[in-house]
Amino acid sequence: MTISVLKTFFQKQSPTIVNYRDYNNFNVNAFRNELLEQFTNMGDDITYLKFETIFIHLLDLHAPMKTKYIRANNGPFMNKILTKAIMNRSTLRNQFLKCPSQINEYNYKKYRNYCTNLFRKEKNKFYNNIDISSITDNKKF
Repeated sequence: MTISVLKTFFQKQSPTIVNYRDYNNFNVNAFRNELLEQFTNMGDDITYLKFETIFIHLLDLHAPMKTKYIRANNGPFMNKILTKAIMNRSTLRNQFLKCPSQINEYNYKKYRNYCTNLFRKEKNKFYNNIDISSITDNKKF
């Protein structure tokens, strides 16, 4: 069976896209002062559409919109410990690629092996604890 045939049977799910505002550097007083300044310059000629455009524009300056992609297709055996280990492994890999020294390579390889062993243990633990009598559909399994 070729790879192209496998791709037709197992479609990868698309990631979930989450939009949110970044309030890390948001200063309420500065936002309020700029908003008041904009409306005092407008005078009495304020409509809802003008108010909305000015408000959204200032909010985008002070608390910009950000997009986060949440990956789909996580295995049922994935847990928080394994996810954190993978993130640490990626960090060590990036450090090694930026500054390829023997210490960084050793740290990355050591943690990579730890992640691989943890992955195998978690997978075995999950599949060994499955109740076989509860599985009715092979496709869902």
